[in-house]
Amino acid sequence: MLAEYSARRNLFLGYLRNAGLNFIDPQGAYYVLVDISPFGFGDDFDFCTWMVREIGLAATPGSYFFHEPIKNYIRLNFAKHEDTLHAAGQRLQRLKEKI
Repeated sequence: MLAEYSARRNLFLGYLRNAGLNFIDPQGAYYVLVDISPFGFGDDFDFCTWMVREIGLAATPGSYFFHEPIKNYIRLNFAKHEDTLHAAGQRLQRLKEKI
C-alpha cells in the first residue's frame, strides 16, 4: 500500500511541478496543499469555485483546515485511480496560463 500511494503522490506532484504550482510536499498524507497566491484571489473558497467552473477540477479550501485565517492554500487529494490522476494532471496544466 505504501508503494502504491507513493507512486500516486509522485505522479500527481509531477503534474503540479509541471504546471508551475508551489505546494507543501506531503510527508505521509494523501493530499497536497497548493499555494494559490500567484492567482490573485483574495479567498481560497472563491478560487475553488472558479477552478471547478474554468478548469474542471474540485479542490477543498485550505482555510477549512487552519485555525488562523489562512486563505492562500487549496487541498487536492491524490488517493485516486491512476487514470483519474492523469486526467486531473492534464487539467492542472491549464493553470500555467492563468498565473
